[in-house]
This record gives sequence, C-alpha cells and structure tokens, in this order.
Amino acid sequence: NEIERIKNDRDQKMEANRAKLQESLKAIKDKAKVTVVARIADGLNTANKKITDQFTQTLTKLKSILTKISDKDSTIDITIATGLITSAQTSVDAQALKSYTVTVTTETNLKVNASEAAQVLRTDLSAVQEKVKASRKAVEEAYKLIK
Repeated sequence: NEIERIKNDRDQKMEANRAKLQESLKAIKDKAKVTVVARIADGLNTANKKITDQFTQTLTKLKSILTKISDKDSTIDITIATGLITSAQTSVDAQALKSYTVTVTTETNLKVNASEAAQVLRTDLSAVQEKVKASRKAVEEAYKLIK
C-alpha cells in the first residue's frame, strides 16, 4: 500500500534526523536546553505526521463523497474535483515524507533555530492545506449540482 510505504519512509527519516540532532546537541552544555530542543524537534515531526494523516483522511472522505455524487447523477462532470483531489493527495504524500529538525548552530541561537524550523513547518502545511480546501470546495460545487 502506497500510504503505508510513505509512513514507513517518514518514520525512518524521523529516526535518522533524531539521531543526527542528538549528535549535534552534544556540543550544548546546558542539559535543559538540550531536552527542550529535542522535545521541540519531536513535536514538529509529530505535528506534521498528525496533520498529514488528517489531510489524508479528509481526502479519502472527499473521494468517497465524489463517488456517491457520480453514482447518483452520472451527468455531473467530476473531473475537476477528481483532479484537485489527486493533486492535493500528491502534496500531502510529499509533505508526509518531510522531516523537520532544529539546526543547531550555537547555544545562544537555539531559540532562533527552533522558531525557524517551526515556521518552515507552518508554511509547508499551509500550502498543503490550501490544496485540500480547494478540493473540498470542488466537491461542494459538484454536490450543489445534484440538487
């Protein structure tokens, strides 16, 4: 299954990045900062995983709804909605493969480094969310045509 393969790839990448981060954190003397940065990095990846899984579930539901619309009235053109869902699913799959880590430069820049990683995650997820929203809108428009 494609989704399972993507999840396994993502988990392997997360583990590799976690090990890389732990190695770079050895240079930091303050153990409290090390703990916080490691927790932030794990949180970023957990949030990415959770949100991309939610997007996948949403797109699966939209596909199901689109199939029901097509079954109910075969004259409705659903190609645009289908194309948008496929495009959104491709974006979600690509996002699910991404792994986020905090780049450790110096001990004094840890906060800046962590916030930069969080901002990159927010930007990436916003772009994917817009595609999912467009797919939902297209399905809503197709649904309005059967009434």
